[in-house]
Amino acid sequence: MENSNKNDSFFVILEASILKSKSITNSAKILYACICFSSNNEKGYCFRSNKELIEMSNISEKQFYRNIKQLTDKNYITTFVENNEKYYIPVSNKIYKELELKRKQKELELKKKKEEFEILDYDWLNDR
Repeated sequence: MENSNKNDSFFVILEASILKSKSITNSAKILYACICFSSNNEKGYCFRSNKELIEMSNISEKQFYRNIKQLTDKNYITTFVENNEKYYIPVSNKIYKELELKRKQKELELKKKKEEFEILDYDWLNDR
């Protein structure tokens, strides 16, 4: 049995559409799951380095770049560069983050309207 450390104790959930996809390799699916797992933060993009993702998904560097190309070509991930660092964003995360932002904006608007109503509701006390 291989030695494992507590950093190896994690699990990932893979979307059914990606799991069933025949247009990407199984190692690309595993890499995608690792990217999604590492994107579970406020910013919604993967915070791990390429080296960490290679180790995490247990693939070679050559396979890593092939998988990134597959995932990008099939629009499963997008990339952006900031401060000379390349980041990966699962497209599904981007969609979920946008939906979450819209939900929070609606909540804030409703709360603001409620507060305005409560202020107006007590104006009659000041009329004495």
